[in-house]
Amino acid sequence: MDVNRIFGELFPGARRFAQSALDALSKDDEEVFLLHAGVSIERLAKAVLAQKSPFLLLETKGNGNEDALFQIAGLEQSKKIRTIGAASAIARLKRLGVLPQTKDPELDGLIELRNGVAHLTAAHDGSFDALAKFVGTSTTLLTAWGRSGPEHYWGPHYGLVELTLSEVGEKAARHFSRLIEQARYRVAQRAQALPQTAMEALLKERSVNVALTWPNSRTVLLPRECPACGNLGALLTGPPVLITSGKPGEAVPQRFVCFICDLDLRTPEELASAGMDGRVPLVKTNGERVLTEAEEALWHQFPDGGGDEDVSSAR
Repeated sequence: MDVNRIFGELFPGARRFAQSALDALSKDDEEVFLLHAGVSIERLAKAVLAQKSPFLLLETKGNGNEDALFQIAGLEQSKKIRTIGAASAIARLKRLGVLPQTKDPELDGLIELRNGVAHLTAAHDGSFDALAKFVGTSTTLLTAWGRSGPEHYWGPHYGLVELTLSEVGEKAARHFSRLIEQARYRVAQRAQALPQTAMEALLKERSVNVALTWPNSRTVLLPRECPACGNLGALLTGPPVLITSGKPGEAVPQRFVCFICDLDLRTPEELASAGMDGRVPLVKTNGERVLTEAEEALWHQFPDGGGDEDVSSAR
């Protein structure tokens, strides 16, 4: 069995379904669009995983996994390899830092709608922009794939994709600007209500050394300047996704909270607008490691999420 050939068909399949999804959308065939968009994302996600290692496509539970292990290793022959589904592929890409580790109800909803069409239970209520989520997620995966440009991938639909991405970017920028203005208003109101000495004490208390491990969780807090008020806030990250011997590990941001102006950035789009969506080193303001090498290795081996803790008690 030629494993490379089998997994090499994932990307062309993703491209074919991506274009057929947009073909269907142009004909107002929403069911076919949802079905093919979901299949396209699943195949593209699997292509990115297989590029890193074909073993990342293996199921970790159930019967027959040992057979698949030998087949992917090229030690046994087989006509078909059972791989993980879309949800598992997305979860593994989040763990690797390819997709944002924050919860993404819209992406989950798109996959659920794909499954619903397949089982005749789809009911898109318009609660999110399925086209925007489809092209946005595909663009992120294409960047990780790195072997094909968007013009080739989207073909005759490239213009529609570019327009959609532009509209999404403008919407995200407006939303982020509103969050910043609201946060600045809050801190201004707080400054007016408190004597100067009390305000200075508050700033000192809440901005000093926010680099720590969040109690009873596996989330790391790192100090970052707040884009609204300029004081130190806390950038929450998940477990290390990149570990290099002798150097501090890197992790993917999940949330930013400022305890002065109450700015709270939770979504991938909000973090991206603040420039906080890339991997960051796990270090304090003085450059010291937040975690020891042994702790980073343990987190990497046994990650269990984080990023959704209630931080109101720290305000």
